[in-house]
Amino acid sequence: MELKPTEHVIDLILNRSEDRPNYVLLLGAGASWNSNVKTANDMIIEWRNIIYERSHIRIKYSSWLPKQDWYGKDDEYSVLFEYLYDEQSQRRDYIEKILDQAHPSWGYVYLASLIQKNIFNAVFTTNFDDLINEACYLYTDGVRPIVCAHDSEVSTLRLTRLRPKIIKLHGDFLFDSISNISTETQRLTRNMETKFAQFGQEYGLVVVGYSGRDNSVMSILEKLLTKRNYFRHGIYWCIRKGEVPRKRVEELLKNDRVHGIEIRGFDELMAELHEKANLDLPLAVVNPMQVAEQRSRIFCSVPKQLLENNIIRRDIERVLDGLGKIKGEDEEEYFPPEEMPRRLKAAIMRRLGDLEKESEYLKLEVAENPDDLSCAFNYAETLAKLKRKKELKDFIKSSSLSEDNKTYFLLFTDDDKELVSKASDVLKKEPGSLVARINRAIAYKRLGKIAEMEKDLKEIEEREPDESFRSGIAALRKDKEEMLEMLSLALDNGYISTEQIKMFPVFEDYHNDEDLKKLVQEREEEFEE
Repeated sequence: MELKPTEHVIDLILNRSEDRPNYVLLLGAGASWNSNVKTANDMIIEWRNIIYERSHIRIKYSSWLPKQDWYGKDDEYSVLFEYLYDEQSQRRDYIEKILDQAHPSWGYVYLASLIQKNIFNAVFTTNFDDLINEACYLYTDGVRPIVCAHDSEVSTLRLTRLRPKIIKLHGDFLFDSISNISTETQRLTRNMETKFAQFGQEYGLVVVGYSGRDNSVMSILEKLLTKRNYFRHGIYWCIRKGEVPRKRVEELLKNDRVHGIEIRGFDELMAELHEKANLDLPLAVVNPMQVAEQRSRIFCSVPKQLLENNIIRRDIERVLDGLGKIKGEDEEEYFPPEEMPRRLKAAIMRRLGDLEKESEYLKLEVAENPDDLSCAFNYAETLAKLKRKKELKDFIKSSSLSEDNKTYFLLFTDDDKELVSKASDVLKKEPGSLVARINRAIAYKRLGKIAEMEKDLKEIEEREPDESFRSGIAALRKDKEEMLEMLSLALDNGYISTEQIKMFPVFEDYHNDEDLKKLVQEREEEFEE
């Protein structure tokens, strides 16, 4: 299957007449990955492990999993969700919990700007989150989309309205009308189907972050494609580099109006489209001092993978440079204004390379907001970089860091026995935690307990780890060739960043290795292009 480059769909989207959009977006869970939202695949892996642990059987996970009749099926997500959460109210509570720490990533910031400039006027989404609307509210100058999450609402929606439209095909977690199990996602509601078909007659479709897992959307797409008067501008299905589409999507791509596009990810696609459109960032983004404190979150907690995109990193640096009024070497030291949010002060100090001051601001912020997970992680990471081992160890004990992250940061305290104890406690409760297990394996390696390390590594291999874990396994086994191969794939798939490679203790034996340095340097240069 041949995929066309990202530039192809970008040029088509921007090839408009009278500044009217030719395409609508269809966004799936993959679009929200960098917004701290679990994808359907993340949840499936979590649920598989829960069911396996509850079964109390003695066969290995890798032998048990393929025997399950739901394994690898298109409806696996909905079958497992319904099995573990019987009632809709329970499923709604679960969705609400995983969205609790969600915030719009840079991709949504760019999308909001594109909506403001009418590059897109309508977005369909299977997601329950409110990230598109939130980004429009926080990071544009007055864009207020119409949000339709109910069947009754969408029937009155007119295509010709200039106001942007967000149509939530499976409902909204804020209401009871969410659809996420097989009986609920077999087909869209009648009005949703009708409205989707109406847009299909007028617009092309760009699909991003949607795997084609549920029948409701796939069946209506398959049905409409049997008629020549739908999607005359084509359907452009974006597939992340290295990703293998589901069989049903592969079949759809055989249609002469459906085209595969290779992208790095949703955020990177939106960044490149925004750049090609020659759009300026909205004032609400460029000058966060004029907006509420929550708007500054986008500059303070950026996933490491996104910083390797040249456009995203440059725009973050532009904002921080402007806010920080960075001075030359001969000029006086910069101090942020007192009224500036502490998170933003910390981000500017990080940009200036002043980790000491960054840690001071983060310490105050954590004291005031002890339950903020991203702030706690940033503070712990800064302490680790500063090698403040005792302070970090004390913070780990009292912080709101997840149990997995506590095992990770203990790696920087030189207390490997404590780490083994902590990780063992975590694994008693969550045997499927790959993070705790690989961190314990690192501690075992340091303690010279190679047999125990190898036992943990084999257990991780049983759980179908991604390439980032597989690269760590290879590093611990001192298989450099395998480590470099897996790291290259992990970088391609966005599972790890070059900054993380340089920091993660799992690669500590190779941090001065010339081949690893070469790989990191080549990737950093590639991202600069």
